[in-house]
Amino acid sequence: MTSLSERAVLSVLHIGAYSGVAVDREVTEDTAARYKADALDSGTYTKRLVAKAFIDPVRKSAGLATRTHKVLTLPWEDRGPRILANTGFQYYTEQMRIRRLDYEAKAKEFAHRWDDAVKEAKSRLSGMFKPEDYDTGAEVLQRFYLDVEIKGIPEAADFRAKLSDGAVKAIVKDIERRADQRLEAAMNDVFHRVLDVTGHMVERLKNYQPPTGKAKGEKGVNFQDSTVYNIKELADILPALNLTNDKRLDELQQRLLADLVEHSPEILKANPKIRSETARKAEKIHNKVKSFLA
Repeated sequence: MTSLSERAVLSVLHIGAYSGVAVDREVTEDTAARYKADALDSGTYTKRLVAKAFIDPVRKSAGLATRTHKVLTLPWEDRGPRILANTGFQYYTEQMRIRRLDYEAKAKEFAHRWDDAVKEAKSRLSGMFKPEDYDTGAEVLQRFYLDVEIKGIPEAADFRAKLSDGAVKAIVKDIERRADQRLEAAMNDVFHRVLDVTGHMVERLKNYQPPTGKAKGEKGVNFQDSTVYNIKELADILPALNLTNDKRLDELQQRLLADLVEHSPEILKANPKIRSETARKAEKIHNKVKSFLA
């Protein structure tokens, strides 16, 4: 088998943004004085410089980019790079390019409405409004960026080539051990994703209660279409997440597609027999995955 560094890369998502908040020292001091508290150690008052209506579209775009990044990659280092198989690299870069363009577009729209945002803040904040808290729209726009950094996976051999001291053997062994642990954790993350979506489906399908129509306003117990579509999304990307060519994941992908997403949410809601059978299949897959992690 080829080395991990030949089969995968590391990806780091960098997102820059304008916070839209600032600490108001004057209000902080006035509040502390009012309650006879320590002005330096009792807390601070943070004010919202721009209303949520103006900045939320940019934040939601950033959140979507972060979700896309996490869905298409696996954990590698705590709050650091995530690992990405070469087989999924092209799709990942295409999706992140879409997310970057959307983020940049939302940021430009925010900057375009900057004067309106400041005008609204002047009315909303009243006496707390301070012109010095606000840069120009062009200056604020420069704070927004979304960038994906791709790195190679370092190997213990890289370290070995530079040092020949006897102590290096222990260090190299430790590097290899940590890499193995990270890879195992990454693959466990994939199995946990399958556990989550199948467990959710079992719960939702078993508890589903369609409205009877007898009582006005009765809603029953529904389930969202995403219960099915999330399984389809995960099944589609499983090959790109299979860093170790684990045959169990190949089989799981086949079972998810054949057993759980064959029928639309509408059919599952309308047909109790199909719904019950799908729930049974989902539970069987769920229990099988649990045995892998036991």
